Amino acid sequence: MQRQAPLFRLEDIDRVLERVTSLGVPWRGTRFEIYREELQVHASPTRDFIESVRRDDRRKRLTFETGAQIVQLVMAETIWDQLDVQGLKAALKVIFDNGPAVDALADDLPRNTLLELVAAALLSGRFAVAFTELLEDSP
Repeated sequence: MQRQAPLFRLEDIDRVLERVTSLGVPWRGTRFEIYREELQVHASPTRDFIESVRRDDRRKRLTFETGAQIVQLVMAETIWDQLDVQGLKAALKVIFDNGPAVDALADDLPRNTLLELVAAALLSGRFAVAFTELLEDSP
């Protein structure tokens, strides 16, 4: 069986994370560092590794969360140039100001904020998108 090319290469993710850093938002020490490490391990898995993931429900959840968050971060980055820089920095601080990876079922402000940026990226071709300071946006 021929191996499929990855959806994203580590270089692609590193490029986005470096852009986050260039905006003054650190990503090391956040759940995105954990996600990046998880993605790196999955890049060249051994058969033993694959079998161990299949037996470990926590690891399966982390793998799912890693994929979901990395894909969303890369998608969200496509609109960053169209957004107010200060608003973008504020959103990225929320997204990256968090502890370790969380249970995918829990409500989570950093994940919700990232999803809002993904929605903005998806809608940007048809609608004008901008940051707002409405009451429902407050934590």
